[in-house]
Amino acid sequence: MPQQYGKYKIREISRTEWENFLPYSEETTVFSTNQWQEILEQVFEKKITIYGCFKKEDLSINGMMAGLSCQKCKKLWINYFTHPLFTPYSGLHFRILKKKRKNKILAEKLAITQELIKFLSDKFQYITFANLYTIKDIRTFVWNDWHIKPLYTYLLKFTDKPAMFQNFYYDLKKRIEKAEKAGLNIIELYDNSQFIKLNKMTYNKQNCKSIADDRILAKFLDLVIAKGLGKMHFVCNDNEVISGQLDILDKKARIVYVLFQVSNPKYFSLGSSSFLYWKLIEKYSKDFQYLDFCGANIPSIAKFKQGFGGELTCYYLTEFYASQSIKLAFNLYRKWRNR
Repeated sequence: MPQQYGKYKIREISRTEWENFLPYSEETTVFSTNQWQEILEQVFEKKITIYGCFKKEDLSINGMMAGLSCQKCKKLWINYFTHPLFTPYSGLHFRILKKKRKNKILAEKLAITQELIKFLSDKFQYITFANLYTIKDIRTFVWNDWHIKPLYTYLLKFTDKPAMFQNFYYDLKKRIEKAEKAGLNIIELYDNSQFIKLNKMTYNKQNCKSIADDRILAKFLDLVIAKGLGKMHFVCNDNEVISGQLDILDKKARIVYVLFQVSNPKYFSLGSSSFLYWKLIEKYSKDFQYLDFCGANIPSIAKFKQGFGGELTCYYLTEFYASQSIKLAFNLYRKWRNR
């Protein structure tokens, strides 16, 4: 049953309605699609809930002005609405309004965001999602006392090979040349046991816990490859696998998302990670327009990715806590989970 919020009505919508709306939103990515959401539901065994915001007089897809999808869950007494793991961007999706003036479009988006915020905060005690970088105006969240965290990624626009390589930092070029001289080679292969093994090595080197246990990660990798949404590549030194990368391919938007890169720290000096990035940039540049490095928020990782000459791009994680006690409860839970 739709609920009235200001001049809009908001209701839960079906997968079919959501899929029909996505072509009309510039926030649409491969992570918005039903295919991606079905993978997440199978992996985590939690339903993805989708809400649509409609013009008061039109509850059809033609009247849908915005929407968003997240996992609706409950821990203890807390109802929460959060973007799923393995999903860099979820957040708000606005209908493209071509015939309105710029100031009218801005006012409409502010009004829609305000009513969606009211709707969500009436239903949930904790909410979090990361908006795509096309959403730059987040004042409505600030005005409603949400916690805003700026996050960053690098976007590399594919051009011709010499021009791209010329823009690389000097030390990055040297690492790539060193890897080539060492005779490293790259293979496209699906081997989740090798990937999980390298993932453990990567996190152990950083003295932190993996974002998902092996069972969850294996199930996710199986489904992403089986559905044709991802490609897995490895770097080999003789017969030993030393680095790996999982890329998510958004063929409609012609964007490659580097979701994971994993390595054996023993071979860092060979430059295998730099070499793998470069060879896959060469490969993907034939059919895609951009590569999204999916995060540049840790100093050492940001410095490494900066070397490829992409554009530093900001996007926003938005969080809502209904009370200080709920915020404290979630902070304690995170510390326990990451211990």
